[in-house]
Amino acid sequence: LTLIALIGLGAGGLAWRCARRDGRRRAAFWALVDRTSFLWSLLAVYAAAALFTNLNIGQRHLLPIYPPLFILGGAAAWWLTRRSLWPRAMVAALLMLQVAVVASIHPHYLAYFNEIAGGPSKGYLHLSDSNVDWGQDLPSLSQWLRDHSDLTSDGDLYFANFSFDAPQRWGIQARPLPSVSNPRFSSADPVTSRAGTYCYSATMLVQPGLGRPPWDEGREQQYREQLSRLREMEQAEPLRLDDAGSVRLWQSFAAELAQLQSGRLRAYLVGRRPDAMVGYSILIYRLSDKELRAALIP
Repeated sequence: LTLIALIGLGAGGLAWRCARRDGRRRAAFWALVDRTSFLWSLLAVYAAAALFTNLNIGQRHLLPIYPPLFILGGAAAWWLTRRSLWPRAMVAALLMLQVAVVASIHPHYLAYFNEIAGGPSKGYLHLSDSNVDWGQDLPSLSQWLRDHSDLTSDGDLYFANFSFDAPQRWGIQARPLPSVSNPRFSSADPVTSRAGTYCYSATMLVQPGLGRPPWDEGREQQYREQLSRLREMEQAEPLRLDDAGSVRLWQSFAAELAQLQSGRLRAYLVGRRPDAMVGYSILIYRLSDKELRAALIP
């Protein structure tokens, strides 16, 4: 917000000087516009191309507009502060505030969102993938788990990881999501996961390209049908551990049910405040058996 204010202040100063009835100052203004035309051209052409293209996979595609914007804003602010004292004080205050903002987000610069957007802790609700979550916080998650071993020792540890890096390399021994950790689930207890600590990379929680977790009436109906099929299978094809065919049938069914439960659980968790956040890109939830059932059983 301080950066937007600095650029807006400079642009306002230029507009104000242009509007004054002073031919010499207007001539100087248009001379400045002429000398900086290559910056305006780059800014306008690239910004238009970036905004109207179908390639929309990250804020990084807007990065080339920043250097000309900074240069133009700086030039405008310099012109604005040449004579009056109060604009100098305002620009100086904004610059110091900008330094404070940068220091406050250190070292999680990638996850920064301004206060109007809800701050960095709400960034994943607006954007994901490379805008917030690039697998950069695996070391921090490893440290968090060591610091909170008293919490994670009670129940299973699950992790939906968005990274090419291996969590095991950082000592994170977690079950991947979705998974079937309760092989003896039944129609009376159709939850395939167990109570414990659930860690989600922000991208895995909201899944880019699908908006919010893709849970709608159609998927809810599919999930309910799967639960009805579970009751039917218990009667017609009960699990027999000594029969390889029976085990394969139930494993296949359980994997499909776990996939649906994962989507329903994500939809539930997006509306629930996380118990902790690691680096603004990994969300941690402590879920009891009671809460799991409330989230997963219609």
